[in-house]
Amino acid sequence: MIQKNLSKPSIDPREVLEREGIDALAELLTDARYIIQRRALIDLAHALRSPKPLLIEGPRGGGKTALAESLAQGCNLTSFYLQGMDDLTMADVLYSWDREAQTQMVRQELAAGSSLLEAQAKQFSREYLILGEALASFNYADMYFDPPVLILDEADKLTEKIEDMLLQLLGRGCAHVPRFGNVGVSDRSRWPIVILLSNDIRHDLSSPLRSRCLYTWLDPPTPREEVRILHARAPMASRNLVGAVT
Repeated sequence: MIQKNLSKPSIDPREVLEREGIDALAELLTDARYIIQRRALIDLAHALRSPKPLLIEGPRGGGKTALAESLAQGCNLTSFYLQGMDDLTMADVLYSWDREAQTQMVRQELAAGSSLLEAQAKQFSREYLILGEALASFNYADMYFDPPVLILDEADKLTEKIEDMLLQLLGRGCAHVPRFGNVGVSDRSRWPIVILLSNDIRHDLSSPLRSRCLYTWLDPPTPREEVRILHARAPMASRNLVGAVT
Protein backbone atom coordinates (compact mmCIF):
# COMPACT_ATOMS: atom_id res chain seq x y z
CA MET A 1 0.00 0.00 0.00
CA ILE A 2 1.20 3.50 -0.85
CA GLN A 3 -0.44 5.88 1.59
CA LYS A 4 -1.87 9.13 0.28
CA ASN A 5 -0.49 12.47 1.47
CA LEU A 6 -2.45 13.05 4.66
CA SER A 7 -1.66 16.77 4.63
CA LYS A 8 -3.48 17.29 1.32
CA PRO A 9 -7.15 16.82 0.39
CA SER A 10 -8.14 13.86 -1.73
CA ILE A 11 -10.19 14.11 -4.91
CA ASP A 12 -12.70 11.50 -5.99
CA PRO A 13 -12.32 11.32 -9.80
CA ARG A 14 -15.81 9.83 -10.08
CA GLU A 15 -17.30 12.94 -8.54
CA VAL A 16 -15.16 15.20 -10.73
CA LEU A 17 -16.33 13.30 -13.81
CA GLU A 18 -19.96 13.57 -12.74
CA ARG A 19 -19.82 17.29 -11.91
CA GLU A 20 -17.36 18.69 -14.45
CA GLY A 21 -17.06 16.15 -17.25
CA ILE A 22 -14.36 14.25 -19.04
CA ASP A 23 -12.04 17.18 -19.71
CA ALA A 24 -11.78 17.84 -15.97
CA LEU A 25 -10.70 14.22 -15.54
CA ALA A 26 -7.96 14.76 -18.13
CA GLU A 27 -6.89 17.88 -16.25
CA LEU A 28 -6.38 15.87 -13.08
CA LEU A 29 -3.96 13.63 -14.98
CA THR A 30 -2.26 16.63 -16.58
CA ASP A 31 -1.68 18.07 -13.09
CA ALA A 32 0.23 14.84 -12.37
CA ARG A 33 2.20 15.40 -15.63
CA TYR A 34 0.44 12.64 -17.54
CA ILE A 35 -0.93 13.32 -21.03
CA ILE A 36 -3.65 10.77 -21.75
CA GLN A 37 -4.77 9.67 -25.21
CA ARG A 38 -8.35 10.59 -25.99
CA ARG A 39 -9.56 7.03 -26.55
CA ALA A 40 -8.05 5.88 -23.25
CA LEU A 41 -9.61 8.89 -21.51
CA ILE A 42 -13.07 7.98 -22.79
CA ASP A 43 -12.65 4.35 -21.69
CA LEU A 44 -11.34 5.42 -18.27
CA ALA A 45 -14.41 7.61 -17.86
CA HIS A 46 -16.68 4.67 -18.73
CA ALA A 47 -14.89 2.53 -16.13
CA LEU A 48 -15.21 5.18 -13.43
CA ARG A 49 -18.93 5.51 -14.11
CA SER A 50 -19.60 1.75 -14.18
CA PRO A 51 -17.56 1.22 -11.79
CA LYS A 52 -15.97 -1.84 -13.40
CA PRO A 53 -12.25 -2.60 -13.43
CA LEU A 54 -10.43 -1.21 -16.46
CA LEU A 55 -8.15 -3.56 -18.40
CA ILE A 56 -5.48 -1.56 -20.26
CA GLU A 57 -3.38 -3.37 -22.85
CA GLY A 58 -0.60 -2.26 -25.12
CA PRO A 59 3.11 -2.73 -25.77
CA ARG A 60 5.73 -2.01 -23.14
CA GLY A 61 6.69 1.60 -22.64
CA GLY A 62 3.35 3.01 -23.76
CA GLY A 63 2.47 4.58 -20.41
CA LYS A 64 0.05 2.03 -18.93
CA THR A 65 1.53 1.90 -15.44
CA ALA A 66 2.14 5.65 -15.46
CA LEU A 67 -1.55 6.23 -16.21
CA ALA A 68 -2.69 4.26 -13.16
CA GLU A 69 -0.06 5.82 -10.92
CA SER A 70 -0.79 9.33 -12.18
CA LEU A 71 -4.49 8.93 -11.44
CA ALA A 72 -3.66 8.05 -7.83
CA GLN A 73 -1.11 10.86 -7.60
CA GLY A 74 -3.24 13.52 -9.26
CA CYS A 75 -6.18 12.75 -6.98
CA ASN A 76 -4.05 12.07 -3.87
CA LEU A 77 -5.54 8.61 -3.36
CA THR A 78 -4.09 5.66 -1.49
CA SER A 79 -2.94 3.00 -3.95
CA PHE A 80 -2.47 -0.75 -3.72
CA TYR A 81 -0.11 -2.50 -6.12
CA LEU A 82 0.05 -6.15 -7.13
CA GLN A 83 2.70 -7.36 -9.58
CA GLY A 84 1.69 -10.30 -11.77
CA MET A 85 4.12 -13.21 -11.40
CA ASP A 86 4.07 -16.99 -11.31
CA ASP A 87 4.61 -17.42 -7.57
CA LEU A 88 1.78 -15.25 -6.27
CA THR A 89 -0.23 -16.94 -3.52
CA MET A 90 -3.59 -16.48 -1.84
CA ALA A 91 -1.77 -14.64 0.95
CA ASP A 92 -0.47 -12.07 -1.55
CA VAL A 93 -3.84 -11.52 -3.22
CA LEU A 94 -6.60 -12.21 -0.70
CA TYR A 95 -5.71 -13.23 2.84
CA SER A 96 -3.81 -15.45 5.25
CA TRP A 97 -3.95 -16.14 8.98
CA ASP A 98 -1.26 -15.29 11.52
CA ARG A 99 -0.87 -18.89 12.66
CA GLU A 100 1.88 -18.16 15.17
CA ALA A 101 -0.18 -15.50 16.92
CA GLN A 102 -3.25 -17.74 16.87
CA THR A 103 -1.34 -20.60 18.48
CA GLN A 104 0.09 -18.29 21.14
CA MET A 105 -3.37 -16.90 21.91
CA VAL A 106 -4.83 -20.40 22.35
CA ARG A 107 -2.03 -21.33 24.77
CA GLN A 108 -2.61 -18.17 26.79
CA GLU A 109 -6.34 -18.78 26.92
CA LEU A 110 -5.84 -22.36 28.10
CA ALA A 111 -3.36 -21.20 30.73
CA ALA A 112 -5.95 -18.66 31.92
CA GLY A 113 -8.52 -21.41 32.43
CA SER A 114 -10.54 -21.25 29.21
CA SER A 115 -11.70 -24.46 27.59
CA LEU A 116 -10.17 -25.61 24.32
CA LEU A 117 -13.40 -24.87 22.46
CA GLU A 118 -13.58 -21.36 23.91
CA ALA A 119 -9.98 -20.69 22.96
CA GLN A 120 -10.37 -22.04 19.44
CA ALA A 121 -13.49 -19.91 18.90
CA LYS A 122 -11.33 -16.80 19.26
CA GLN A 123 -8.75 -17.95 16.72
CA PHE A 124 -10.47 -16.68 13.63
CA SER A 125 -11.07 -13.06 14.61
CA ARG A 126 -10.09 -9.94 12.69
CA GLU A 127 -6.90 -9.29 14.63
CA TYR A 128 -5.32 -12.46 13.23
CA LEU A 129 -6.47 -11.96 9.63
CA ILE A 130 -3.76 -10.64 7.30
CA LEU A 131 -5.19 -9.16 4.10
CA GLY A 132 -3.47 -9.49 0.74
CA GLU A 133 -3.06 -6.46 -1.51
CA ALA A 134 -6.20 -6.90 -3.62
CA LEU A 135 -8.61 -7.67 -0.77
CA ALA A 136 -7.00 -4.96 1.37
CA SER A 137 -7.98 -2.35 -1.23
CA PHE A 138 -11.64 -3.37 -1.04
CA ASN A 139 -11.48 -3.42 2.75
CA TYR A 140 -9.97 0.09 2.66
CA ALA A 141 -12.83 1.25 0.43
CA ASP A 142 -15.30 -0.06 2.99
CA MET A 143 -13.59 1.83 5.83
CA TYR A 144 -12.83 5.22 4.27
CA PHE A 145 -14.72 7.77 2.22
CA ASP A 146 -12.18 8.31 -0.60
CA PRO A 147 -11.70 5.39 -3.04
CA PRO A 148 -8.28 3.73 -3.29
CA VAL A 149 -6.65 2.73 -6.58
CA LEU A 150 -5.82 -0.96 -7.05
CA ILE A 151 -3.19 -1.58 -9.74
CA LEU A 152 -2.77 -5.14 -11.05
CA ASP A 153 0.38 -4.82 -13.15
CA GLU A 154 1.31 -7.35 -15.86
CA ALA A 155 -1.98 -9.14 -15.36
CA ASP A 156 -1.16 -11.43 -18.30
CA LYS A 157 1.37 -13.15 -16.00
CA LEU A 158 -1.30 -14.14 -13.47
CA THR A 159 -1.86 -17.87 -13.23
CA GLU A 160 -5.32 -19.36 -13.73
CA LYS A 161 -5.47 -20.07 -9.99
CA ILE A 162 -4.87 -16.42 -9.11
CA GLU A 163 -7.34 -15.25 -11.76
CA ASP A 164 -9.97 -17.51 -10.20
CA MET A 165 -9.25 -16.00 -6.78
CA LEU A 166 -9.96 -12.54 -8.18
CA LEU A 167 -13.27 -13.38 -9.86
CA GLN A 168 -15.51 -13.10 -6.81
CA LEU A 169 -13.72 -9.98 -5.58
CA LEU A 170 -13.90 -8.13 -8.91
CA GLY A 171 -17.47 -9.30 -9.56
CA ARG A 172 -19.05 -8.74 -6.14
CA GLY A 173 -16.69 -6.41 -4.30
CA CYS A 174 -15.98 -8.88 -1.53
CA ALA A 175 -14.33 -12.24 -0.85
CA HIS A 176 -15.54 -14.91 1.56
CA VAL A 177 -13.06 -15.90 4.24
CA PRO A 178 -13.98 -19.30 5.77
CA ARG A 179 -14.65 -19.18 9.53
CA PHE A 180 -14.74 -15.37 9.39
CA GLY A 181 -17.17 -14.09 6.76
CA ASN A 182 -17.15 -11.65 3.87
CA VAL A 183 -14.49 -8.95 3.57
CA GLY A 184 -14.89 -6.04 1.16
CA VAL A 185 -17.51 -3.51 0.18
CA SER A 186 -20.90 -4.42 -1.26
CA ASP A 187 -21.85 -0.88 -2.38
CA ARG A 188 -20.56 -0.70 -5.97
CA SER A 189 -20.35 3.09 -5.86
CA ARG A 190 -17.65 2.76 -3.19
CA TRP A 191 -15.51 0.12 -4.89
CA PRO A 192 -11.82 0.82 -5.42
CA ILE A 193 -10.71 2.12 -8.80
CA VAL A 194 -9.28 -1.10 -10.23
CA ILE A 195 -6.87 -0.98 -13.17
CA LEU A 196 -5.39 -4.10 -14.75
CA LEU A 197 -2.37 -3.71 -17.03
CA SER A 198 -1.29 -6.19 -19.70
CA ASN A 199 1.48 -6.21 -22.31
CA ASP A 200 -0.44 -7.09 -25.46
CA ILE A 201 -1.21 -10.72 -24.53
CA ARG A 202 -4.96 -10.43 -24.25
CA HIS A 203 -5.73 -14.01 -25.26
CA ASP A 204 -3.88 -15.30 -22.18
CA LEU A 205 -6.40 -13.72 -19.84
CA SER A 206 -9.39 -15.91 -19.06
CA SER A 207 -12.82 -15.04 -20.41
CA PRO A 208 -14.34 -14.82 -16.90
CA LEU A 209 -11.70 -12.27 -15.86
CA ARG A 210 -12.10 -10.20 -19.04
CA SER A 211 -15.87 -10.23 -18.64
CA ARG A 212 -15.54 -8.36 -15.36
CA CYS A 213 -13.58 -5.53 -16.96
CA LEU A 214 -13.98 -2.72 -19.43
CA TYR A 215 -11.21 -2.63 -22.01
CA THR A 216 -8.92 -0.12 -23.65
CA TRP A 217 -5.82 -0.26 -25.83
CA LEU A 218 -2.96 2.17 -25.27
CA ASP A 219 -0.85 2.86 -28.34
CA PRO A 220 2.74 4.10 -28.03
CA PRO A 221 2.75 7.92 -28.19
CA THR A 222 3.14 9.56 -31.57
CA PRO A 223 6.00 12.08 -32.02
CA ARG A 224 3.53 14.92 -31.48
CA GLU A 225 2.30 13.28 -28.26
CA GLU A 226 5.90 12.70 -27.16
CA VAL A 227 6.51 16.44 -27.44
CA ARG A 228 3.53 17.15 -25.18
CA ILE A 229 4.67 14.50 -22.70
CA LEU A 230 8.21 15.83 -22.54
CA HIS A 231 6.94 19.39 -22.17
CA ALA A 232 4.71 18.29 -19.27
CA ARG A 233 7.62 16.51 -17.59
CA ALA A 234 10.16 19.27 -18.24
CA PRO A 235 8.19 22.51 -18.56
CA MET A 236 11.30 24.69 -18.36
CA ALA A 237 12.93 23.09 -21.43
CA SER A 238 12.82 25.06 -24.66
CA ARG A 239 10.66 23.94 -27.55
CA ASN A 240 13.74 23.43 -29.71
CA LEU A 241 15.31 21.15 -27.11
CA VAL A 242 12.13 19.13 -26.63
CA GLY A 243 11.73 18.76 -30.39
CA ALA A 244 15.36 17.68 -30.81
CA VAL A 245 15.05 15.07 -28.06
CA THR A 246 11.86 13.70 -29.61
